[in-house]
Amino acid sequence: MNVGIFTFSKKHGRPIERCGSSIWRGKWYVDNWPEAEYYVEGKKYDVVIFQKVWWRELYEQLDCIKVLDLCDPEWLMAGWPIVEMSYLVDAIVVASDGLYNALKPIINPDCELVWINDRVDFQQFGKGMKKQYTSDTVSKIGWFGYFGNGEKTLQQVIYSLREHDLKLKIISDNTIEYPDFEQYIENVEFNWETLPYEMLDCDLMLNPPILSPYSKYKSQNKTYLAWALGLPVATNGDELRELLDMVYLRGQSHRVYDLVRLEYDVKQSIKEYKDLIDRLWERKEK
Repeated sequence: MNVGIFTFSKKHGRPIERCGSSIWRGKWYVDNWPEAEYYVEGKKYDVVIFQKVWWRELYEQLDCIKVLDLCDPEWLMAGWPIVEMSYLVDAIVVASDGLYNALKPIINPDCELVWINDRVDFQQFGKGMKKQYTSDTVSKIGWFGYFGNGEKTLQQVIYSLREHDLKLKIISDNTIEYPDFEQYIENVEFNWETLPYEMLDCDLMLNPPILSPYSKYKSQNKTYLAWALGLPVATNGDELRELLDMVYLRGQSHRVYDLVRLEYDVKQSIKEYKDLIDRLWERKEK
């Protein structure tokens, strides 16, 4: 069986390194799934996975199993006709329970809906790297993500920097600044190759909810990347204050480092995709 993955980055002509969803749900699948490759126009496939791609004519043209893979509520953000789309594909795979719960009541009941989590490729991200704590105090915390998400989201954090005398490293595609807090903030350009090293310069990472009506649909993949490096994650002020205790922080570091390898290995996501495809084939052959 051959599987073609048509990535968001390919559809929009962007470098894959600048499309996080195409790394998580495209590149890391192709690199760990022998039967999968990036979609090639004109090539015959048994299965095509449309990773955040809506292309009506191609959906209608292809004679194979078709799966739409979603990580954002595109029917709200971009006006995609999601109900119509559910009649043109065999399954929709989503990256979060928020997406699953929103789509379940509205799509074609014959279109299988499956939640497959974002998971980490440990061979490509931070291979063999783990945070080692040598200080008795927390001095630097980190956040990474797109500028548009960080600018508002981090406003709820900055006053804690002064309160606890902390530095904040922001790893993003653009500089994020807050007047009167310049001495607490360090901006670094986001790059997948250097991201693990920049994160390991911090004692813990932040992943507060994005201040957006779409936040409930988001995957927690940023948390999983931090855990892959043994970095605990604070999502709110109470969790941050707890993690400022170094004994607790070290214990959490060991816990999340083991947990992410047990539950969030990309190979598990690929297994779940294979199980879905087997079910779809069985249905097709009836």
